[in-house]
Amino acid sequence: MANRRFILLALASLVCFLLALTVWASRGQGGAAVRHVWEYESFVVIIGQQGQASYMEDGVSVSLPASPAAAFRRIQSLGAEGWEMTGTVSGGNVVGYWFKRPK
Repeated sequence: MANRRFILLALASLVCFLLALTVWASRGQGGAAVRHVWEYESFVVIIGQQGQASYMEDGVSVSLPASPAAAFRRIQSLGAEGWEMTGTVSGGNVVGYWFKRPK
């Protein structure tokens, strides 16, 4: 019974230590939380009645082949440029993808 209490106490101590370490690591040099300034990017796919696709990035029309593979490659290239996908929205014939990255 005492051995079981010791193990539980040791696990609880370890969890508290890891939590404190995580909080400490997320702080900057001066002890204040690190704040990031973000930049944002949008990528929108619009599917026409005949199945053709058109694309927009940040509200500007872009030229890509009208295929799901082209859209997927563009999304992959945004990731390679450091953009992190933060959300998607779809409705009707429009799919929107939103990205952010530190400035």
